[in-house]
Amino acid sequence: MISKMEKFINLKQLDVVKTGTSTADGLAALTLTDSTGDFLARVLPNAIVWDRSTDVGAEVGGQMYLVTAVTSNTELALLAIGGGTRGTGVPDATVYYIYMPEYTVSKGGVTDGLQASMTYQLIDTSENFAALGVKIGDTAKDITSDVLTTVLGITTTTNPNDTLTVSADTFLDGDTYIIYREGANDFDSLIRSSDVSFIENTGFNTNNTELKITYQDKSASQSFVSYAYSSSAVGNEDMRNGLQTSVVASQQTPWPNVTYEFPGVMNTTVASDNDGWLAGQNFFILKVGETGLT
Repeated sequence: MISKMEKFINLKQLDVVKTGTSTADGLAALTLTDSTGDFLARVLPNAIVWDRSTDVGAEVGGQMYLVTAVTSNTELALLAIGGGTRGTGVPDATVYYIYMPEYTVSKGGVTDGLQASMTYQLIDTSENFAALGVKIGDTAKDITSDVLTTVLGITTTTNPNDTLTVSADTFLDGDTYIIYREGANDFDSLIRSSDVSFIENTGFNTNNTELKITYQDKSASQSFVSYAYSSSAVGNEDMRNGLQTSVVASQQTPWPNVTYEFPGVMNTTVASDNDGWLAGQNFFILKVGETGLT
């Protein structure tokens, strides 16, 4: 018996770094408010917020935003992204999802110790920074004083690995901090590239934030890819074209290489008013699965 060999495309899917439910209406102010958000220690500017349930006009699948500022521990300032009819903020009592396309946050918290003499330190005796994956070269931001430092080493003050040696004298007892490094917080997500019949924007949302991949071997066999992007043009086909090209490239890849790395898509659309969003260039994959936005 000869079994069929499959080929796949590997997509870099952004991980959900935080989800919650809004506790105030942000429609008028283009904001997201959550009284339990803990945003200062978990979110950075250029994060993506996806409100999956608020439909505007004929739009289905919610609205997406870029975080322009972390204004407090409970509020994010937003910029609506995508083409078509955009949102104006996250309503009250709405579930939201946050993704980090530029940085990976290791830890945020509050310091609880004073640095030793002649050293620059961040001390949090409730944490083991080595176990959290903090590395030399990471950025440690003192949010209280708005100072950026670089992690130079990990030491012990009270409990194992509870202290970071940093590059600047800024952290006092009780300061709020966040530790992060450059690079998207993402993971690998495979979709099948064999027997693809067609790829299309679903049409449920004129922001074109979802692709449907239909396979010819089974009438009900489909995959859906939801994504954020910076183009303001309605009917943008860049992501569809990019994935379609990758399907062809995947099938042309010689055996035994069964996985083709999706190279990503640059935003070539001129009509964009989101130029400040990661240079206005990239599409970011947020959700991959067998069910779509409807």
